[in-house]
Amino acid sequence: MEETNNDQSYDSDESDDYNYNEPEYDVENEKFCSDRLHPESFLYKALERNEVESFLNSIVDTLCNLINVPPAIARLLLHNNKWDVEAIKKKFLAHPLVTLINHNILPGSNIQPTCSDSQAVMATIYTVQNLNFRVIPFMSPPKVTPDSCCEICYTVPSNKTDNPVSIFNESDLQLLHMSTSSKKGNSKDCTLSLSSVTSYPPTTTAIDNTIFDVWSDNPHDMNSDFLSSNEMSGLCGLSCGHRFCPDCWCSYLTIKIEEGLSIEINCMSVGCNVLVIEDFLLTLLKNSPVKDKYLNLLFHRTVESHPSLRFCIGLGCPVLICALEEPKARRVQCERCHAEFCFMCSEAYHAPTSCATLKQWLVKCRDDSGTANYMTAHTKDCPSCHVCIEKNEGCNHMKCSLCHYEFCWVCLGIWKSHDAEYYFCSKYQENPDAAKESVRTRARESLERYMFYYERWENHERSLRLEHDQRARIQARINEKVLKKEGTWIDWQYLLLAADTLRNCRYTLKYTYPHAFYGEKLERKELFEYQQALLEAEVEDLSWKIEHAEITDRGDLQNKMDICEKHRLTLLQEFLTN
Repeated sequence: MEETNNDQSYDSDESDDYNYNEPEYDVENEKFCSDRLHPESFLYKALERNEVESFLNSIVDTLCNLINVPPAIARLLLHNNKWDVEAIKKKFLAHPLVTLINHNILPGSNIQPTCSDSQAVMATIYTVQNLNFRVIPFMSPPKVTPDSCCEICYTVPSNKTDNPVSIFNESDLQLLHMSTSSKKGNSKDCTLSLSSVTSYPPTTTAIDNTIFDVWSDNPHDMNSDFLSSNEMSGLCGLSCGHRFCPDCWCSYLTIKIEEGLSIEINCMSVGCNVLVIEDFLLTLLKNSPVKDKYLNLLFHRTVESHPSLRFCIGLGCPVLICALEEPKARRVQCERCHAEFCFMCSEAYHAPTSCATLKQWLVKCRDDSGTANYMTAHTKDCPSCHVCIEKNEGCNHMKCSLCHYEFCWVCLGIWKSHDAEYYFCSKYQENPDAAKESVRTRARESLERYMFYYERWENHERSLRLEHDQRARIQARINEKVLKKEGTWIDWQYLLLAADTLRNCRYTLKYTYPHAFYGEKLERKELFEYQQALLEAEVEDLSWKIEHAEITDRGDLQNKMDICEKHRLTLLQEFLTN
């Protein structure tokens, strides 16, 4: 029989849908849950900083080649559009000026524009001109004269040069014009050659067969000092037309960088939103000690803006986590410091609570837990005027300082009924006025409801810490048994697996309480609470069996482990599917 060849030919057109937002990866080095069918599995990879820089630079370079803009502009557009290359391409080619204005690269209609002293901006203007859009206003020289002074310090520009307020060299402008004018025509045929323009520091574009790195400090990466024509002696500024002396610019930029700003720094004129482009900033701060801090801040802001990248939360850990599938609220673990966290919000993994709910809960815990504990233990409402009263002495005879009502602290009854022979508060009695709740009473009930959930949240946290120590004792006990030849290491592994199962189940239970606290309007709240109660009971049973492992049958323990895990996944089902 003739063998059939099932190989299919490769069609190059099929590669057009390549996703520029996801890096290539080696399957052998990827990190994920051991069972890819497990509902909590998540595919990700740990990267070093240089790997992330290369990945981000490749995306910047791709956008540069697609829409013919310098890397400084491409990076800013990507930062504000979740690194969606195709979305930026469509916006820019259809409405380039609107796109640049909306991203504060160019000023809006309320400001008279001029040419910018950022070479990256001017190169972008020439690209827009190639797309047959009117850019004459953005090429107009600034309205300055030899007597013009800085708007901050009122310094008059130096007259050392023939044109103290001109930032570009004449040859630079001619080169930019020549490289673009030869390409005028249909917008789809616009292919501005960046190789014919001096480089824009920092850059990732290949210029003269050299790849420049955005975060590189190598001198050859900065070979185009666009402010060198006037030796930084004149006024300089952005496309908004606001001009300041280099000293004021440097002082302003240094302050902003020290405040932790980078890509979001704007013009220092009051009310002006035009952004300071990085090539403009880096040239002004070329010899400044804050330059390195700016580059680090820029890198951090860039990573934070990319939906598939997260910094490891471990103290001082330089590792970054890259999602190799659609980002989700899933557990990731750093392979270096072993820190675990939620990929979406970088907090502790919190299923079945959502990221937004957890944020609310943590804020409430920080603000209310200490106050709530104190209020519950030391304050009550006056039965007469309902003002909150603090008990600061041992006697139960209380007198309200506002309405002077005298009552018993224990039962809140009138004090006159408490004589030396008989205290009514020693006997439980229903409150006949329970239906007439005051605002303060309802507030106290809200506080009690919060304390109900918080105490259980905190209880599971304490149990997790204790069971962590218990696992260490189990491991020490296993080592002891193996040394005594009472079985092999494999024989006793089920105890460690049981401890891990207990930890996972209790950890999940801990985060069911914020979900329940904010889930008053859950569609199936009663079902959720029922499943929560089942898991609580099974977890406590498993905990007891582990503590008494010496007298617990192995099969019984493993069966209990399976039951707990099934209840846990059932509880998480709605969270994981949504």
